[in-house]
Amino acid sequence: MPPDYHAFIWDMREHLLMIERLTHGLTLADVLGDDARRLAVERCIMIVGEAANRVPRHDRERHPEIPWDGIVRQRNVLAHMYGGLDWDRLWGIVETHAPALRAQLDAIVIEPPTEPNT
Repeated sequence: MPPDYHAFIWDMREHLLMIERLTHGLTLADVLGDDARRLAVERCIMIVGEAANRVPRHDRERHPEIPWDGIVRQRNVLAHMYGGLDWDRLWGIVETHAPALRAQLDAIVIEPPTEPNT
């Protein structure tokens, strides 16, 4: 049986919260000056996109307010254009889009999954 899509929503939400913790009170320059933190933020954004990609199309259609395709496209940019990332754009995601997305996910998340997604 495939995992319930709520588990992927939960993963997205948890990694968005992690982004908030990693960047709270920091500037773009602070994050760029800390390789471990920068890489962690990049990885969290990728995981959000990968989890979004695993939400079945019919479940995505139940939540058209979420920009599923854009989230997945950003994951693909991070995965395939690692040498030329536009951190000004990524910082916009961190500051604006990630908190808004987390609020949207908070409205549909049910509870923590009982089993991890594989």
